[in-house]
Amino acid sequence: MCVECGYLFSAPSPPNECPGCKQVCVFNDVTCYRPECGGEQNVDPLLVGTTLRTVIGVSVPPATRTAVSATAKVRTAYVDILATAEMFDGLTEEQKQQFLSLGKTETYERGAVIFSEGNEAQKLYIVEEGCVAIESDIDEQKRVPICTVSKGQVFGWSSLVPPYQLTASAIALEKTRALAIDGAKVRGLCSTNPTLGCIIMRNITRLVASRLKNLRLEFISLIYA
Repeated sequence: MCVECGYLFSAPSPPNECPGCKQVCVFNDVTCYRPECGGEQNVDPLLVGTTLRTVIGVSVPPATRTAVSATAKVRTAYVDILATAEMFDGLTEEQKQQFLSLGKTETYERGAVIFSEGNEAQKLYIVEEGCVAIESDIDEQKRVPICTVSKGQVFGWSSLVPPYQLTASAIALEKTRALAIDGAKVRGLCSTNPTLGCIIMRNITRLVASRLKNLRLEFISLIYA
């Protein structure tokens, strides 16, 4: 977490510049290593509270209040993205928060292949910043563009649908940051919450239909080109 602006992100090591305030900053590790946090994929509300005290210059409230208020503040950026993400249309704020605990931010340089068609689908992605091309392989040397996805849009839906095999490739068209969510964990969450699962599957159907329409138009353009 950046001690200048409170921006929270996940990375193996701190960057030279904060993605939030675009300054050279000091970063605090707010990963929770305590058993009661439920794993290192979660933040430690006590460490978050201490960092926020540095950011806003006020005393840290009691731990019980910090656990609620601080966590809500540091996740605001993700919530904004999820609120507009096509995959999560119709979900409550509580359900969106459940997804936050399943994802980690990943960054890709321009031209990076995020995943390749035919491989096992493991993650669902939500673009936070940047642009990604979704392409289908015609042969070993040629790909057909299906669509591009940008901020708030989703790709990698095959991680939620049997046989969990990627039906297209994803390439970063520019430097891209995406929230990568473990598909197996999402499927588990949907299994324990049928209402949530029904909404997700409805949105997947809508998304797949749109991508298939784009693919059909691309093939038609190739035939009559």
